[in-house]
Amino acid sequence: MLTMNQKLYFEYKFVLKNSFLKRVLQVTRNIDKMAKSSDMPNKGKELKKQLK
Repeated sequence: MLTMNQKLYFEYKFVLKNSFLKRVLQVTRNIDKMAKSSDMPNKGKELKKQLK
């Protein structure tokens, strides 16, 4: 069984190989914006770490 982080990592790698790259980048930018404007900025940072 893969851990959640590994699963997210492989899914992200797979997406990068497809034409969804721009959409994925847009999502990460939205996470950045939400992280800066929300009460819990750490959540956005954790999501970004998982996506890297």
